[in-house]
Amino acid sequence: MIETSYRRVELLDSVESYRERIRARWTRIWGLMLVTLGASMGAIIVIRFLAPSALLYSPLVALAVLFVMAVPVIVWNNPRAGLYLLTLFACICVQSPERRQRDPLEWLPFYWSGSVISENYMGNPKALDFINFNYAELVMIMTVLFWLTRQITLRELKFYPGAFFPWLALFAVWVCWGMFRGLTTGGSLVVALWEMRAQAYFFIAYLMATHLVTERGHAITLLWIMLVGISMKSFVGTANWIKNPNVTPDQGVLSHEDSLLMNLIFLGALVFWLARQEPQLKWAFLLMIPTALISSLANGRRAGIASFIVAFPAVVMLSAVLLKERRKALIRFSVAFGLLTAIYLPIAWNGQGAWALPARAIRSRTSPDARDAASDAYRYAENANLKLTRDTSPWLGYGYGKPYIVAHTQWGRVDPFANVLPHNGIYWVWMRLGHPGFVLFWMCVANVLIQGPMLMKRVQDPRLQAIGILSIAALLMLIIYGEYDLSFANYRPMWLTGTLLGVLAALPRIDAGQEAAKQTVSNTGDSPPPPEPPEAPDSTLPPRRRLPWQRQIPGWSPGTDW
Repeated sequence: MIETSYRRVELLDSVESYRERIRARWTRIWGLMLVTLGASMGAIIVIRFLAPSALLYSPLVALAVLFVMAVPVIVWNNPRAGLYLLTLFACICVQSPERRQRDPLEWLPFYWSGSVISENYMGNPKALDFINFNYAELVMIMTVLFWLTRQITLRELKFYPGAFFPWLALFAVWVCWGMFRGLTTGGSLVVALWEMRAQAYFFIAYLMATHLVTERGHAITLLWIMLVGISMKSFVGTANWIKNPNVTPDQGVLSHEDSLLMNLIFLGALVFWLARQEPQLKWAFLLMIPTALISSLANGRRAGIASFIVAFPAVVMLSAVLLKERRKALIRFSVAFGLLTAIYLPIAWNGQGAWALPARAIRSRTSPDARDAASDAYRYAENANLKLTRDTSPWLGYGYGKPYIVAHTQWGRVDPFANVLPHNGIYWVWMRLGHPGFVLFWMCVANVLIQGPMLMKRVQDPRLQAIGILSIAALLMLIIYGEYDLSFANYRPMWLTGTLLGVLAALPRIDAGQEAAKQTVSNTGDSPPPPEPPEAPDSTLPPRRRLPWQRQIPGWSPGTDW
């Protein structure tokens, strides 16, 4: 009997041996289930005696224990599931639960460190203060190690850096230098980790995507996961707006970065409508537009509107170049969009409320209202302080983990990272890493914007081209949003953008694999090779070399699976 499992072939003596192997496997599975159940109940008991105030959340803790114990098994069997899981939770989980009373998804502690977990669930921020990592980082480590183990065992380990890797690697090295520079000049390790984590996530997501996304179906699955996760947030935002239609921009209905994620639904619907591919995914994007639009407008983020305004023309131009057969439809859409914009802007120019947010975001560049003027004044003071701090060490960088110099008063923001993580991420990179890091940052961006379209032109599949267009748009939106609202230090947009750019870098390899598969099918499907004539039986063969049915293996008979 031959058992094949996870590409391992094992020769067993008999059917009974195979049955024993299956019986032992099921015994281990049941044992694991009992251990998991015991751990869940044990967690509830621990909460009962050590943190009775958190007993209300004990069922959630039990489910969390089940989840934590199931993830390693899932990732071991399929390391790509780790990438899927990280992408899903990047869409729905936040790193700082500021609106957890209105958003139930913010209670998921996937990206929380120990102090955040203990503060929100136990009421004591010092209880788990020694844990300076989160569960997402454990999943990243498991995914990478399990993938490496499987590839080394199968002797299939290959490194696929992608077209964007050289500049990204240089920038990552300089980020490490920034951390070393900060720690050796009085910086805090905990604060430095908070600052540079998102950049590390970007680099890890890029490499994981280039190696784990090897087929078109994997890339489409990632888009489905992003769509499902962002749609869940849009439902929450719409529900919050229905409960409070007069919500102010300062309150919002979701976290700030969710306005950026909603733009992916708008642009994804446009790209897949133009490509006329993946109809189910296309209609799913289109159906989610209303809730995403309500959430984005009610959230009141001017940076989200600005990022869409920059990315939208890029999507239109790339679609015109790559999706040539859809240029007429693109022209009709552009004309209709232009007419609607010409009607909307004059009406909403001086309007109030969420519906006028796009017009207000444009108008605020020249004539902001009182709220926008106060916000702009804070940012002007913040930018002046960042420039002053940058000039103290322009070539080596100021380093991570230290508050920047505040010479100009910044009114209106009160939080522990007010003087550490500024709104303007561009100046933040320049201040922390100096001139060399700033140049490397823009070289990374230029490399993607130049080589990205070239990679898409090498691809013939319109589905892959649509994914590539959406990836370029995600990077542009990240840059614009990062100039205004902290996105370079936020785990969620950095992980999603890094994943999409990794898929973009892997598009030529995916397309080449598809073409090779098609060529193989065409070569073998037309004229299959003739069957080989059976060999004449040889009666002189010794018993030890006879065929299986001549050996009289116990428990085996002709017709049994061999």
